[in-house]
Amino acid sequence: MRWALIESGRVANVVEQDDQPQIEGLWVACGNAGPGWLWDGGEFSDPAPSVAASRHLSVGSFFDRFGPAKWAILADTSASVQAVVRDASVRRYIDLDNPQLPSGLAVIVAAGHAIDADEILTAPVRDEERP
Repeated sequence: MRWALIESGRVANVVEQDDQPQIEGLWVACGNAGPGWLWDGGEFSDPAPSVAASRHLSVGSFFDRFGPAKWAILADTSASVQAVVRDASVRRYIDLDNPQLPSGLAVIVAAGHAIDADEILTAPVRDEERP
């Protein structure tokens, strides 16, 4: 069993042993909670979003979400589509929660490319798509 040492509402340390530690301090059975997690007196919560919950895509995976239209979009020479492609290409990753992303996808749709912007933005991020 895993036990967390609670200090000021946070997990300060975690040990794994059968019985509750007999060391000074508040020790609570913690499941998968780890150092830095918050303790409200009844439940643990992770204060930082996990990588698994991240809505970040690698740039290549973002373009792959365009499906068969990807090549035509990348080859499109119109200034507006190239602006979107260049903007995406210089980023370390694409944040699907970026409030500017829907308007960038709208530019691509307005240029005549058949993409499903909602699907691109809302499809779950698979492990192989992560940066």
